[in-house]
Amino acid sequence: IFAIDQLRDTRGEESELIAGFTSILTEYFGAELVMVILSHIDSGELILRGIVDRENLPLSAVDTIREMTGAITIPQTIETPPGIGHLNLLAAPLIISGVNFGSVVVGRKTPFMASDHRLLYAMMSQMDSAIAHSRTSQQLEQRNQELETIYRIDHIRDSDIDFDSMMLQVLQELCKAVSSEIGYLMLYSEDEERRLEIKATTYEGILTSPVYYQAITQISREALEKGEPVFSNKTDGAVRSIVAIPLILNDKVIGVFGTLNSSNPRGFSAEDPR
Repeated sequence: IFAIDQLRDTRGEESELIAGFTSILTEYFGAELVMVILSHIDSGELILRGIVDRENLPLSAVDTIREMTGAITIPQTIETPPGIGHLNLLAAPLIISGVNFGSVVVGRKTPFMASDHRLLYAMMSQMDSAIAHSRTSQQLEQRNQELETIYRIDHIRDSDIDFDSMMLQVLQELCKAVSSEIGYLMLYSEDEERRLEIKATTYEGILTSPVYYQAITQISREALEKGEPVFSNKTDGAVRSIVAIPLILNDKVIGVFGTLNSSNPRGFSAEDPR
């Protein structure tokens, strides 16, 4: 418990906490298998965030274990999936203020005793508070970053520079705010056809690359049709992730701006468009 408290006080990033949890659980339970499963901060989907697997379990068995822990409310032994009957599994939920944030699974060949249940229960009371603290800190940092970005954009708006230079600087600030590679701005033309045209970009190759242009046009029109921010994440290709936000002036939609290719391996989150 002291080791977990130290993690909470010295490890700010959630990924660092999870790595610390898996190490502590492996050591104190003499485990061959440790799984840390957490809900996604935006979607709520249960995701395997940390694992120690000394048995080289098949992926199907890992997925089965993850699904089995979704409804547990107290530390308990759980059924072993077919093919890994040599392991005993002990699982416990991560519950914060009545909300299930995920679970922890420990597996080993020797049976678990009542003292193991008590130890895991005590550990979970510290782990859940550490996760809650990390996520609160993450949200506060996000809000501070938003305020700083708004201040910098206001400063750009009030500066005495031409429109094109102003838009380029704004796009660069937005790319920094959401940690993305490319920013773009599309505005409706002023003629009767009201064509959607790219007016500014932080990467000139957008105008000559069919892959980029098609992805931008598609998601931008989706954002305009829905009248709200949209984002998409893929695992491969030139455009791995993209977000688009309608531009509204005096209750009139005048265009859309967005960014491509988040530096986050999981892509953009629901927080990024906000």
